[in-house]
Amino acid sequence: LRVWSLGPRILKGVGQMASGNVFKSEVLDAAAISMALITGDTRTASNINFLLNIGDTIEDFTKKKSYSDLANRLLSQNDQVQLVVKNDGGKVTEKSVPLYVLKKGDVVAVRTGNVIPVDGNVLRIFSRILMEPGKINSAGTRGKLEREVLRTMPRERPGDYNQSLMDLGATVCLPNGQPLCEKCPWESACQAHNNGVECDYPVKEQKKPRRVEERGVFLIEWEGRYLLHKRDRKGLLAGLWELPNLEGGFTAEKVREEMRTRGFSDYILESLGEGKHIFSHVEWHMTGYRIRLQAMTKQFRQILDEDADWALVTGRELEESYALPSAFDRFKKQIDKS
Repeated sequence: LRVWSLGPRILKGVGQMASGNVFKSEVLDAAAISMALITGDTRTASNINFLLNIGDTIEDFTKKKSYSDLANRLLSQNDQVQLVVKNDGGKVTEKSVPLYVLKKGDVVAVRTGNVIPVDGNVLRIFSRILMEPGKINSAGTRGKLEREVLRTMPRERPGDYNQSLMDLGATVCLPNGQPLCEKCPWESACQAHNNGVECDYPVKEQKKPRRVEERGVFLIEWEGRYLLHKRDRKGLLAGLWELPNLEGGFTAEKVREEMRTRGFSDYILESLGEGKHIFSHVEWHMTGYRIRLQAMTKQFRQILDEDADWALVTGRELEESYALPSAFDRFKKQIDKS
């Protein structure tokens, strides 16, 4: 009976040899057992087989335990990614953001050793299957769904399982529009589908409407040069040069009133039309005016001499040395570059 119990391991080694894998550990195991049997030492052959079985059991346990620990860390402790962004000055930077704010087309920086959160497709599938009422961007809801993913994940084929879920979310359990439930293998188990509310899940935080700001933008010329202003070091477009602008809707009459309050009376005013620029949280609706100064006030000349946040530059200097934010492109085109 003990000899017959050695058969599977010997056959496994023979199979590896037949496949040309002569240096596999299974071949060496089978050779050791076979040599003991050939010499009639069945006790040694059985002992070798017993120790190999113990080793297999320990290896299997260690593999499953390591996977479980790693999966728990991946699923439960990380919901931040490094989003690659380009500011209006053209500089590329990274910022840490929650996974749920990502949208199609966003670029994420991943480096060796980084932990990647659970794919959004997977969370969407499970939120619909469970009809999860919590908001998908909350840590509690994400943790609950991630634990369910981990619970159902087959330990022997985790990669195939994850890939199939991501493919299912990308092609069947669609994020926008009507999901293709009739093609889903979990159609009968999906609570959201059974209640006819697939499109209501996952539950998302209502986005705050983008704030709209009316602004007047002024292309101010003096003796072939253009007036620029440097923005505050904090806030939107921090520290960048800009065309002078003021918050509020500006008609030609309102521009003239503003010029009077600042001591200017001799100038030529011309409309440059309207423009719009959208930032992540605010939208500028701009009305532009060209103001050709015919005379410079003493007070304003003093500001130019003493305040480094104001500058008069030629069109060529502006092109070569000053990077205006793209918000002003609509009016920057009116500048003479010569």
